[in-house]
Amino acid sequence: MADKLRSGCVRKSLVLDMERDADLVGWLDTQPNVSEAIRAALRAYVSGNEVTLLSIYDAVKALEAQLRNGAWVRSPDSSAADEDPDLAAQLDRLGL
Repeated sequence: MADKLRSGCVRKSLVLDMERDADLVGWLDTQPNVSEAIRAALRAYVSGNEVTLLSIYDAVKALEAQLRNGAWVRSPDSSAADEDPDLAAQLDRLGL
């Protein structure tokens, strides 16, 4: 018997390998709404602009590799930055 779908809906299916995709199967098994979880994960992947812990980790590792290969991190030229004198005085009073 075919499942009835709401009007305007489409059904997609996928096959997961129990060994290779064990992490995905485990994650899906913990989701209260598997369809919603898959939609959210796909949208995050497709948009490519969501910041995740993995994207931060990847950025840190890339920076680490650049530094290991001789890249230098330079502080801004102090003459280029305008310091607020009132803020500087307050920080000086705080010992900062």
